[in-house]
Amino acid sequence: EELEMVKSYGGSVAALGKAERFLYELGKDAHIRSKISWIQFIKGFDTARSGVSRSLDTVKRAIESLLNSQGIKQFLMVALRYGNTMNLGSKRYDNAYGFTLSSLLSLRHIKAAGRSKNLLLHLLRQVEGYGTSAVSIMDDLKMVEAASRIDMTYIRAEIVRIKRT
Repeated sequence: EELEMVKSYGGSVAALGKAERFLYELGKDAHIRSKISWIQFIKGFDTARSGVSRSLDTVKRAIESLLNSQGIKQFLMVALRYGNTMNLGSKRYDNAYGFTLSSLLSLRHIKAAGRSKNLLLHLLRQVEGYGTSAVSIMDDLKMVEAASRIDMTYIRAEIVRIKRT
């Protein structure tokens, strides 16, 4: 708008202020709009790339943390062993060789008969018997917690937006 207004100015260029004179000179360039658009794209690209890169780095560190954690491996091994023992003879779950990660959420709700202790606490005590503390498992999960806060829909949208431009 301002560029158009200055370009249509019919008076002496010397009478214009510094900012208006600058816009007047820019207006002489036939490709100024595309150049300004390009500058805006570059600035926005760097910002978007930086944000996406930081988020993906957090996810990568969370994955590495999971893959390298002996405590989490011990916990999953004990959980699998107990799950297979609990489901032994069950027509529905017999011969199941694994479990879903979402089923881990229910471990704290499964209680021993007549006791207030839940299966999650029992499994953690069993893992501690292998020399792994529950605290170290929680430390290994900190990066996973940070990665879980990342909005992957936003990341995908930013990547698509970057590819389009």
